[in-house]
Amino acid sequence: AETDSRRLTAMLFLSVKDSDANELGGGVTVENEVKYGGVCDRMILLRSDLCSHRQEPWKGNAEDDKAICVTVHFVKETV
Repeated sequence: AETDSRRLTAMLFLSVKDSDANELGGGVTVENEVKYGGVCDRMILLRSDLCSHRQEPWKGNAEDDKAICVTVHFVKETV
């Protein structure tokens, strides 16, 4: 959107080490349906103004029931 001032999005995934992102979900899907799993300690940087993306839901299971994604949006300065 024209009023969206985001320019860069940083996503840091803090899921359980050795968890299977394909089975447990999480991660992000970018343009053209390219998927990046929410692997522990993975950081994804996106040009928010040029690349559409969506965060995928975390499914988890009995052993791996928690995951965290820290997302920070860097925005264009407005005056």
